[in-house]
Amino acid sequence: MQNYGTLKSFIADFLARDDLTSQIGTFITLTEQRMSRELDIALLERVARASVAQGQQFVSLPTDLRSIREVAYVDGDTRRALYYLSPAQLDERKRSTTTSELAYYSITANDLELLATPGKALTLEIVYNEGVAALTDSEPTNTVLARHGDCYLQGALHQAFAFLQDEQRAQYHDALFTRALAEIKKDSDRQRFGTADLQIRRGISDGGGSTGLVSTSSSTGGTTGATGPQGPAGPQGPAGPAGADGADGLGWTGGSYDAGTGVVTFTSDDGLGFSTGDLRGSGSGSGISNVVEDTTPQLGGNLDLNSNDITGTGDIDLTGTITATSGGSVIPFYFANQAAFPNATTYHGAIAHSHADGTMYFAHGGAWERLAKYSEIGSGDITAVNITAGTGLTGSQNTASGDHNQTLALATAGIGSGTYGSTSNTTKIDTITVDAYGRVTAVATGAVSSGGSQASRSSASGSTGTINNNQTTNITITGFKGYGLYSIQTSHAAWVRLYVDTSSRTSDATRLQSVDPAPDAGVVAETITATGTTVNFGPAVMGYTSNASTSLPLAVTNLSGSSANITVTLSLLQLEA
Repeated sequence: MQNYGTLKSFIADFLARDDLTSQIGTFITLTEQRMSRELDIALLERVARASVAQGQQFVSLPTDLRSIREVAYVDGDTRRALYYLSPAQLDERKRSTTTSELAYYSITANDLELLATPGKALTLEIVYNEGVAALTDSEPTNTVLARHGDCYLQGALHQAFAFLQDEQRAQYHDALFTRALAEIKKDSDRQRFGTADLQIRRGISDGGGSTGLVSTSSSTGGTTGATGPQGPAGPQGPAGPAGADGADGLGWTGGSYDAGTGVVTFTSDDGLGFSTGDLRGSGSGSGISNVVEDTTPQLGGNLDLNSNDITGTGDIDLTGTITATSGGSVIPFYFANQAAFPNATTYHGAIAHSHADGTMYFAHGGAWERLAKYSEIGSGDITAVNITAGTGLTGSQNTASGDHNQTLALATAGIGSGTYGSTSNTTKIDTITVDAYGRVTAVATGAVSSGGSQASRSSASGSTGTINNNQTTNITITGFKGYGLYSIQTSHAAWVRLYVDTSSRTSDATRLQSVDPAPDAGVVAETITATGTTVNFGPAVMGYTSNASTSLPLAVTNLSGSSANITVTLSLLQLEA
């Protein structure tokens, strides 16, 4: 069971049913959720590093964090573990003490809160459990499935029979699942701590100053180890309790494990802290005895070769760069043929050698570009070049004699140099002929004819019909699309407005006579006339219709004092055909 598909097939085989295919994925998901809650193992540990600025108190936790094993800060070559306090303990410390020592932390919401803020920028390392990565068709395996597929199987079968309400089988597979979880935890503990006896370093002097190691092994029949050497005088023992109100309620404040020494250090604010011996053991446990046994190894930091080499057969697949500080590197870029080349877009800038055609290529612009061979380029001076003039050029020559200077000239195109047309407007250019090479081969000219006649002004009029005094009516006068307006004449006293279109006239209908139109109201001109008078515009007003119509929309208000049929006459000059 090394991948998602195989696991689902095993589950289906154990169920011996063909009506649960679509539910198997759900059973696996429920199993992963329980494993994530219960498994706090080395296999699921990750290290996150965060840069902490001077004075920064809160640090965001990784989004995939399930539980924390260790928090430490790194300052240059110094690495020191921080001790965990509950939120209540951290608040108590804030109220009761003032410290600048960066030693304690707690968890507040989704942030890690430091009791004391750093006095300078440093790096915070968080060793945490990320939970079990969900299996999908696109991510078909994870570290737990690769090493503990039976746990996945029993957990999914428990969920399946619970779904089928088969209580007896559900309990049976739940027991197997629970046992598998326990075995995984035990296996992880052996990897972390080995199988040696736990050694506890006494933190309180026994009066004689002895600080030997005390074995906590539970085995019987063994012999007592030799007494440790005489140690220095122990510290002053803690003061006795001050009564019910005297205890601060803090007690043990946390612990940390040093992977380099194998020592676990427990801390307490009551002076009872102690450290174990090297818990890594002598290798007699069931953990891996050789790095090849770990199929998914991960580095917690940079790998130092210590002047040694990495040798073997296999592939290196990484995202990043390869940097070498000295020469002599040998990296073959061999491929059997071009068909074996990797994707040129993915590996832009790479080089590759095709053995089939004995040529080097480089990846650029989504394609593999061929590099010329030395034999194709040649060497030395150019000894002979044949220059042949193309169409429209003169000056062909064979330069084998050693004369490598040659001038190519444009051939005569059929028209000589000169000036065509006239600045006095008496001669015009009718046509210019150009050949296929962009050369002018002919120019035809002619005399400029005299100009045509100019347009004359004209009058256009329209009537309102009989309307009452102060009544407004709309009329249309046939004119031009574009025109110059010279004057407006009315048969009776009136307020006349001329517009670019009917919609402008409608929008302007409620405007009072004493109010000027807005600049964008579409009003070409307006005037208030007395009986039988003509209003001349100077300069002439340029007008047009927005819809390129010859129908000119007007609004006319009777100001004569009585009912009247008002005739409006416009003097116009056509400007647009």
